[in-house]
Amino acid sequence: MQSSYSKHNVNDYIGKKFGHLTVIGQSPKTHKFSNKFDLRCDCGNIISEIPSRVLDGHTTSCGKCNFKNSNTKLEEKVKSKIGERYGSLTVIGISKLPNDCQTYVKCRCDCGNVVDILPNHLFKENKGRKSCGCLKSKNKMLQSSKSTSAGNFKDGRAMHPLYGTWLQMLNRCENPNQKHYDRYGGRGIKVCEEWHDFWKFVEWSDSVGGKPDGYTIDRINNDGNYEPSNCRWANWETQTSNKSSNRFIEFNGKTQTIHQWSVELGIHHQTLTTRINRGWSIERALTEKPFIGNNQHKRK
Repeated sequence: MQSSYSKHNVNDYIGKKFGHLTVIGQSPKTHKFSNKFDLRCDCGNIISEIPSRVLDGHTTSCGKCNFKNSNTKLEEKVKSKIGERYGSLTVIGISKLPNDCQTYVKCRCDCGNVVDILPNHLFKENKGRKSCGCLKSKNKMLQSSKSTSAGNFKDGRAMHPLYGTWLQMLNRCENPNQKHYDRYGGRGIKVCEEWHDFWKFVEWSDSVGGKPDGYTIDRINNDGNYEPSNCRWANWETQTSNKSSNRFIEFNGKTQTIHQWSVELGIHHQTLTTRINRGWSIERALTEKPFIGNNQHKRK
């Protein structure tokens, strides 16, 4: 009866690497095993082993060097880090690459990419990898756009009056270090791909009559992106009325924000907000004049 081990033809495996072992030839046959492989370990030792133990991953080194112990300890370390975050990367497991004896850390980046990273490249204190590479590309773009010298932009964009507006728009949506990033990029607001080209942004502005003095870029739908169909040049009052935090009040068939009612009625918007928060009726909140003076003038 043919041995179950004889099905592996050494000629199919010579030169291939399994862990730290490389197949180099056929071992001399013995009365017990008719087929064993000669393998060279990365440390230089040569051993003879049953093919199935090597192919199944049971034997990964000669056993006399420190590869086996070091790999075990490294794998244990990686397993203990599962769930931990390093910048934008979250450790999700261990990985091995084909024909590579190295142990890799499998990570998921906040952008969705899954990458395999060498442990010493990830766990290096203060200098380890922080993303799959997306942050490096984004920061490179932002860094180049931060320069205010026209010499760094051969097309002269840094001297254009809309350059500052365009740069602030990008930073609000794409730079996590920006002060108000949480109000924009942090809640999913993006700049459309077309407007990543500064001159396309200028073309849009020209098409709507240009930017009037004192006006700023405004999104019509406060939850929408920065794109031609959702943007306009607006003054401060329009911008204020379009904030996501505004409350709309209906009274006598008319619906306005608290700010707009404040302007119309001559009552400070904070006074109106406080009244409504205290449970006043809409009619009383909008019609009762504020009390002025000392305590004796207050309503009893």
